[in-house]
Amino acid sequence: MVNLTIDGVPISSAEKGKTILEVALENGVYIPYLCHHPELKPAGFCRVCMVDVKGKLVASCRTPIAEGMEVITKSPELDRYRRAIVGAIIAEHDADCLSCEKNLSCKLQEVAQSVGIEGSQRKEMRDVEMDKPVDDSHPWIVRNYNRCIMCGICVRTCDEIQQINAIDYAFRGRETKISTLGDKPLTESNCVSCGECVARCPVGALVPKKLQADQDVDPAVMEKIQAATVTITPSAQAGAEVGAAAGTVTEEVKLIIDDMVVSVAKGSTVLQAAQKAGIYIPYLCYHPELKGSGGCKVCTVDVGGKLLPSCAAPAREGTVVVTNSPQVQEAQAAAVKKMLAGHRGECLNCAKNGRCKLQEIANFTGVYLEMVTPEPLMEVDESNSYFLIDRSRCVTCGVCIRACKQIKGADALEFKRVDNIKKVLHKEGIDLAELGCESCGACVARCPVGALLPKGKETPFMRVPPCKCVC
Repeated sequence: MVNLTIDGVPISSAEKGKTILEVALENGVYIPYLCHHPELKPAGFCRVCMVDVKGKLVASCRTPIAEGMEVITKSPELDRYRRAIVGAIIAEHDADCLSCEKNLSCKLQEVAQSVGIEGSQRKEMRDVEMDKPVDDSHPWIVRNYNRCIMCGICVRTCDEIQQINAIDYAFRGRETKISTLGDKPLTESNCVSCGECVARCPVGALVPKKLQADQDVDPAVMEKIQAATVTITPSAQAGAEVGAAAGTVTEEVKLIIDDMVVSVAKGSTVLQAAQKAGIYIPYLCYHPELKGSGGCKVCTVDVGGKLLPSCAAPAREGTVVVTNSPQVQEAQAAAVKKMLAGHRGECLNCAKNGRCKLQEIANFTGVYLEMVTPEPLMEVDESNSYFLIDRSRCVTCGVCIRACKQIKGADALEFKRVDNIKKVLHKEGIDLAELGCESCGACVARCPVGALLPKGKETPFMRVPPCKCVC
């Protein structure tokens, strides 16, 4: 056993022979990494997991622990180093996360968020055309080189686990890529279609292909391949606050949601009833602290044979609700597509990456599988001293407008059409402060996407209680 310290915290009885990264992760210390995989031998290709050992930067995934070792995982120097490495990887990476099947289960998203990649850095480096070919010749696997981060996990998986060696690094410099012998399609290589590489790819470079109903597929192979697709099913929010004050008797109604009898306080909506029952319905413009919603249509369900937004449909006695029929799924997907069509898709460049409501519902509805063409980027309003408005990320859900009116009693924001594009603006010719804006941050705290973000000045926001909901 080995004794060492990580970030000043003593760790005793660590198993000899383990690496710094393994010991750190076992003890709850997060170190970002991309090329490491617990089932494969250490590689150290990406250099994202570098740590400080006695003033020297070493790759934690390859450096074995030693008695008395003092490890530092966080410092300004390490932050700068990691941001430079991850920034270089992102510069060559297709950042349209909303069209990627690995959205929200992507290792690069996680690492980019942890190292603090900023929008200004992303714009400075973004000059690479995402025009690399996509190999979809295989009946079950798609290889998208525009999303490959050259971590080598697929190469090592094919070599160490399957011992097939169907793929390896090929070419030089910026032309380097993961390829088969002779740069032939997968179907012309010695690939055995085991799915092991797909299951371990940390990004969206290797994903399962959507199969046709008449395709004959080995069930064992498909089980492995489908295991690679992590479906993000957001945990349902139970216990919606729909009753009267505590201690009073509340009249209830019973309705049927997906063959489940749900009892909820009279006056509740279908969405609130579903949340109480633990049934997930996607939504975007709804917010539990605000009145009025239904404009986005993302939460559409079948209520008594009619497609209605569940956040506005009242829960009535005996109502039959279906949340997962083909018609409902089609309506929800259409609403999400409408949002995506005007939304900037560079999630890796957004401070809300991993916490974005649009990412969540795009995953749930499966719209991320389809490429979307966004409108031209709109301006970023930085006139306020404490927060900025990025209209390229705005989904016009109206949460900010309602938060301003209902929580603060101000009327600083409103919907307007400019060049036939719906935008959230303050009244022309009038300063935000004159409109009653106190820079309180109520709108920023409740914005479900990255359209409203603080500039880093905390003083005004300290006056506003944080958002009470899970959103």
